[in-house]
Amino acid sequence: MVKALYETLHALRDVKILVLGDLVLDVYTKGVVQRISPEAPVPVLLVSSTTESPGGAGNVALNLSSLGATVTLVGRIGNDEAGKKISYLLEDRFFDTKGLFVQKKWITPRKNRLIADSQQIVRCDYEKILPLDLELEEEIVSYLEKSILEHDLIALSDYGKGFLTPSLLQKVFSIAKEHNIRVLVDPKGYDFTKYSGAFLIKPNNKEAYTAAKCESDAPLEVVAARLFQESSMEFLLITRAEKGMTLFAKDLSRQDFPVSKRDVLDVTGAGDTALAMIALGIASNLPLETTINLANIASGLAIEKLGCAEISFSDVLHGLVKDNPLGKIFTSLHLAKILQDESIILLLVTDEEISSYLFHGIKEASERKGKNKLVIHVTPTNSNEDFIHLLASMYGVDFVLATSPLSEEALKNFQIEEMVETSSFSMVEWKNKYC
Repeated sequence: MVKALYETLHALRDVKILVLGDLVLDVYTKGVVQRISPEAPVPVLLVSSTTESPGGAGNVALNLSSLGATVTLVGRIGNDEAGKKISYLLEDRFFDTKGLFVQKKWITPRKNRLIADSQQIVRCDYEKILPLDLELEEEIVSYLEKSILEHDLIALSDYGKGFLTPSLLQKVFSIAKEHNIRVLVDPKGYDFTKYSGAFLIKPNNKEAYTAAKCESDAPLEVVAARLFQESSMEFLLITRAEKGMTLFAKDLSRQDFPVSKRDVLDVTGAGDTALAMIALGIASNLPLETTINLANIASGLAIEKLGCAEISFSDVLHGLVKDNPLGKIFTSLHLAKILQDESIILLLVTDEEISSYLFHGIKEASERKGKNKLVIHVTPTNSNEDFIHLLASMYGVDFVLATSPLSEEALKNFQIEEMVETSSFSMVEWKNKYC
């Protein structure tokens, strides 16, 4: 029996993570292009909608919250409309905004992406890079000294807007070391020495080569060696787009983590999603290899969505299943928690023989499920692993429950709306009411 994937995800704990970094207001202006401007050879975007979302470190925080972590966000905003909008949007998502510090004369960075038919045609940036005000830095350090002990891990999201100054970083690493709290870094810039003391630094391929001052054809091991010489970190994780991720330890031992082929719609924010998943996994004390595999899946799901996507626990689970059909197989009613608040069609399979009648029933259920999930429960008497694997591989089957009796006690988590019984299996439509 393939080990239930939920057993891995179940190890993700209710952790509290401090996210520290640059805040950006992400704006998405969507519309259609139907003609070229008579004023210049440029497309005319007929705008249909405009949406706004906290970006940068804000997007990391949103992804962590969506994955189930408790998050404290610390960053800088200006006394302007964009800064007020970020604060409002976070409050609307029930974030505590005490960690948002206002710097006078600071222009809150704003990125407006113009999108026509799901394709980004241009991005307009409004920003003025200024270092953090010294008095404000002292306030932030004081805030961190009082609150840092409440957290399991610190995630730094550096977008190079001037908030994470070398002096602030030095103080953050000093406080973290004093309290034995691990720090993860999504870096920016040419100098990684400012991140010395990090548990893990996660540059993308271009950032790694730039910081190592290496030519693009240099071996990745050479890049890693130079970065380890420059910064005293425990691990270096280089994200490499379609090549997946590569992890280096201090001894330069290497592990490659390939990524499944995805339909790329928009790469915006995929790095934020990866950082969030890695932070959650490490804070939960999952093995680093497992954590990176989950981050690969989460960031792969993010690029299939338009804009900065928030990836949830359920999204990651379905991503695991998509990459491994046998991962549909579960051995316990943990599935009730995973499919929280989703409508489900349940087939109770009692016939141990593979028959056309059984497959007709599964096909019928698959066709009528609509947006519901199709779950097949195999009775405890059926221990034929090949049979179970065959059911899991069938198109339209979302999950298979095997060797777990569906007792009346277990079914208290669900409201049965309709039951149709046949000689070899019964079909139940139910609404998950797991609490």
